[in-house]
Amino acid sequence: TGLQWAVDNNADIASLSLGASTNKSTLREAIHNARSAGTIPIVAVGNVENGNSLFPGNVYDSVSVGATNNNGEIADPSGGETIVTKNEWSDPPDYWPASYVVPDLSAPGANVYSAKPGGNYDKKDGTSMATPHVSGAIALMLSNGDGNLTPTETETILKQTAVDLGEDADRQGAGRIDVYNATMQHSRETLSPNITPDRVNVSVKQNLTVDVNHPISTYYWTFPNGSTVTTANATVRHAF
Repeated sequence: TGLQWAVDNNADIASLSLGASTNKSTLREAIHNARSAGTIPIVAVGNVENGNSLFPGNVYDSVSVGATNNNGEIADPSGGETIVTKNEWSDPPDYWPASYVVPDLSAPGANVYSAKPGGNYDKKDGTSMATPHVSGAIALMLSNGDGNLTPTETETILKQTAVDLGEDADRQGAGRIDVYNATMQHSRETLSPNITPDRVNVSVKQNLTVDVNHPISTYYWTFPNGSTVTTANATVRHAF
């Protein structure tokens, strides 16, 4: 299967813009195995409106994704529900909770430019369009930090930094993803930036140097007066 290929090739992310009304144990097991192996499965919750969800977006091991519209609200067709495990699944794993909410997160899913059969492109709506936004967010997080994140650690950062849209959890999950803040949180936690000196004399130009434990190609500096500077190396000269 595609999931097995992703695991065999050490993929960090498996993006699944798909859904079915019938639960299949083989795919459920594949999602569990992928997550256990370190490949995080990002899955569309389905365009089935509130109170419903599609398989495998309703699998507890999936990171289920709902869709927002152009107004920054949850799109009407976006699915979501509270799943009572024993009612939904005949043989749930022991580690699954008695109930859980889908989606886990939401992302933009309106007028998204995407490929279509025949080699052309078009604008599409729905949770299948929102799911790749979450996958892309994770790619940015991982490429701007040091060290590996487990699927659970990745999901936790996305949820901690998500924007609360003021809707119920079974509509928005933790909220709409905030790619910038998720990336910055992971970067700050892993790059261990250290700026020296930590004190300077006002109005005296001073070299400021930042040290991080990760390769950096470009440095973006923002100062209290609103000025910004871009440098190719880790030092900038500035008077506060």
